[in-house]
Amino acid sequence: MSKGPLNVEWLCMDSAILLPPTGTPMTGIDFVKRLPCGESEKARRAIRLFFLMRNSLLTLSGEVENQLPLTNPQSCVQIDHALDLSIARCVSSAK
Repeated sequence: MSKGPLNVEWLCMDSAILLPPTGTPMTGIDFVKRLPCGESEKARRAIRLFFLMRNSLLTLSGEVENQLPLTNPQSCVQIDHALDLSIARCVSSAK
């Protein structure tokens, strides 16, 4: 959600920045570099803007995020953890 400082040389090499804003995904331009097209993309952009504004507000006020994520990350499957997908275990836990 946040990036480092802008690299002006990289920015000048991106031709999509120099073109007029487009609103269709058919151009091949990344979603973050064009206008949203359709209701789902407009919703994605609004949600992204909400989280960016929320992060900025919490950072400026010096508060710590205490409401997100909504789930407990420790109860989720973690990277490098093995999953037991055997049928016997699924049947015994369902009873």
